[in-house]
Amino acid sequence: MAGTARPGRPRLAGLAGAGGARALVVVLVLVGALSMGSLGTAGSAPGRLVSWGFDGFGLASGQTADQFVAVAASSFHSVGVRADGHLVSWGEDIFVPGLGGSGVVLGTPTDGGYVRVAAGYGHSVAVRSDGTLVSWGSNAGGLVSATPRGSGFVAVAAGALNSVALDSEGRLHAWGTGSTPLLAGLPQGDGYTAIAVSGLHATAIGYGGHLYSWGDDTNGVVSRTPRWGGFTAVAVGYGHAVAIAADGTLAAWGDDTYGQVTGTPIDGGYVAVAAGYVHSVALKADGTVVSWGRDTNGVVSSTPHDSGYTAIAAGYFHTVALRTATPSTP
Repeated sequence: MAGTARPGRPRLAGLAGAGGARALVVVLVLVGALSMGSLGTAGSAPGRLVSWGFDGFGLASGQTADQFVAVAASSFHSVGVRADGHLVSWGEDIFVPGLGGSGVVLGTPTDGGYVRVAAGYGHSVAVRSDGTLVSWGSNAGGLVSATPRGSGFVAVAAGALNSVALDSEGRLHAWGTGSTPLLAGLPQGDGYTAIAVSGLHATAIGYGGHLYSWGDDTNGVVSRTPRWGGFTAVAVGYGHAVAIAADGTLAAWGDDTYGQVTGTPIDGGYVAVAAGYVHSVALKADGTVVSWGRDTNGVVSSTPHDSGYTAIAAGYFHTVALRTATPSTP
């Protein structure tokens, strides 16, 4: 899978997005214990972990170390990549009985060479510098054992029951529980540049910065996906999604029960975004962080007011960020 290819127009299969096709609709079972998962975003320089919101299992207070370059968060655990390529996980190591396996914290790989990471509900998956993938934690539906072999992978996202990886040719590869619409509706073709995964729905960015969503359409998180192009980043939560346009402004859609959509900031200058259960958080080019949505456990109101942040990740009711060693105060 190594090498590059000219981005092509993705072929749609049961998607809503640039083509406006109606998505697959199934009963949403992502309730309570099952999380949206999170993709680790990389900072421009090693930074210190800063977490806020729900502190059960030490999610907010369990790690404050420095020298991290990427971070990801899920329901009850978080995982980061250190500048030396090693992984660190913290939070709860046990999840819903019946999903199979454990060890999403204690089973974290101890070798090095990692550059990106994603956190699902009971599993995590990371990309190594050689483009190979490593998964650990729950093996429900083959979340670990069915991880694609080979190299050439450049990004990965993890949900409750599935993982999706992006290769260097812009193709998507999914694995995990086969009965979910994330596998059945996976877009074909190449030219994809980013992927975000929730429990039973996902959104990818493809040709021309167009958004392609598929899976469960509860709250219109699939069918209301913006149909114009020019997007550069995307994140999906429990029933909502948010994306960054080329001009640095935000667009949100789906569930608006707690202002996840109508509370979206209307200014610009955003460079990264993450979505939790019913809240979202965005990073601005000036290194400040903005949060909105439901303020459970202070996940919105406790958002830091200083600057110097380089990466963000949103879990169930907590947020994790990376901050440079000497942030400035606006």
